[in-house]
Amino acid sequence: MYNGRTYSHISANIQPALDSGVTHTGCRTEQKTELGYGDSTTCTNKEDAESLVWNNVILPLLQELETVAAGSFEGSVDRLCDLCDHLHDTLSDADMLGRRCKRRSGILRTLFRLVDLDSAQLNLHIAKLCLALCVSGNNLLNICKLVFQISRSESNDVLFEKNSIIDSLLLVLNNEDAHVSGEALLYCVGTLKFLSGNATILRLLLAKNCVGVAQELIQKLCKATDCNMSVAGHILVQLTATLRNLADHPDSRTLFVSFHVIPALCLVLHRYCEDKDICTNISRIFSKLSSYSECCLALAQTPNCYSLILDLLSKHHQKQDLVVRLLFTLGNLTARSSEPRQQLFQCKDCMPTLLQLYNSYQRRNVSSNTALQKEAPSSREPAAATLADDVLVKLVRVLANMCIHPAVGPSLATNTTCIQLLMETLEQRSVQEGEELLVNVAAAINNLSFYQEENSEIRHNQLIIAKLILKLLLSSSMDAMLEATRVYGNLSLHKDVRDFVMKNKGIPPTNV
Repeated sequence: MYNGRTYSHISANIQPALDSGVTHTGCRTEQKTELGYGDSTTCTNKEDAESLVWNNVILPLLQELETVAAGSFEGSVDRLCDLCDHLHDTLSDADMLGRRCKRRSGILRTLFRLVDLDSAQLNLHIAKLCLALCVSGNNLLNICKLVFQISRSESNDVLFEKNSIIDSLLLVLNNEDAHVSGEALLYCVGTLKFLSGNATILRLLLAKNCVGVAQELIQKLCKATDCNMSVAGHILVQLTATLRNLADHPDSRTLFVSFHVIPALCLVLHRYCEDKDICTNISRIFSKLSSYSECCLALAQTPNCYSLILDLLSKHHQKQDLVVRLLFTLGNLTARSSEPRQQLFQCKDCMPTLLQLYNSYQRRNVSSNTALQKEAPSSREPAAATLADDVLVKLVRVLANMCIHPAVGPSLATNTTCIQLLMETLEQRSVQEGEELLVNVAAAINNLSFYQEENSEIRHNQLIIAKLILKLLLSSSMDAMLEATRVYGNLSLHKDVRDFVMKNKGIPPTNV
């Protein structure tokens, strides 16, 4: 943690000063600045014009930069920033940005020395100018490290709001080859990850097409060869975390769809299915976006998305925060239309995967509750049980949604394991400690009880279920009472259930 910001896969040991491009040992070389006047008598007309701008404008600006930097530091930072901006504008007007300026190395040496003043505000201006001059190799890496170091402090966010350095960083992501400049891209994306946590900068990133740039970078990274997959994976951790933050903003949803980011993220999941950090970040993106119809449709239309999610649930079944978000996404997909319910059900190992998860987290919840009951009240930490319940809530919702489909419901109604697990949940939980879970279980049983086939496990256990569901009917929760009433409506087709209801005099007056 650094000033409230965490980071992973990126070293915090960043060299504060940039090398001169002559040596790369981490120490600056003692070298005089040779600004190079050139011999204008042998120049072409273009070279004559460049020499004129150099001698009359650029060289005096560089000399003034060095003079101000050598003087009193107090009040000099703003002046140095203004001079850097003036230098940038002059080079731009003279078409001397990029690598077009023949005396570019002299400008860079002057700028690199200013980094030693250790001013975040000034360093962002220097970084912007260096990136505009298309530094490469170690110089590009060091510039990206420098900007990353500044972004680690939330107090510097206002500097990024006032400086167009974000445009420069997005250009780096667009133009640099991940195979050649992978580490520089890592620091660049790490910077955007930090900045995207700021609401104001997040809006700037959306306006500057960060989503489109991210999609292009994803495509390039997914083409990485095996020897480059490691650095590509580190970049993708930071990039997916950035997109996770961007997904929070309402304006991002249409961009995720129009730039086809959702299918690109599925491609990443397929390629990096073993990386828990990448998978967790993308699961958080999907859980956010799948709550909106256009994003949900884009995910549903991505080939093999259901089998991909099931595979991740199986691979990372112990990683609770990943599992709960993937199940939430499946719940959203199956809540909206009939086709996804059948497509999910027909995936290979769909029910074995879901029921294995159900059994595992049901046992985990029971174990957590038992352990907590043995502890003193002051030392209780019910988070483990609560999180396991959250997984079950999302999982049962998926089952309840799937069985609405007329080709899925009858099959689930005959699945002994599925019905036994639902009944176990009813038996083990009270409404007070698991209202949402029990309401979802009742909804699933209600949907399954609609199918009256002879081999239905609901029919075989209808009286037991009627007894288990009674506590929902007698609870103070209106949602629980409503779902229980629906279950009784279907089960009361059978005489033994009607007899049980009459024996218990229906709903007690105190609950009417």
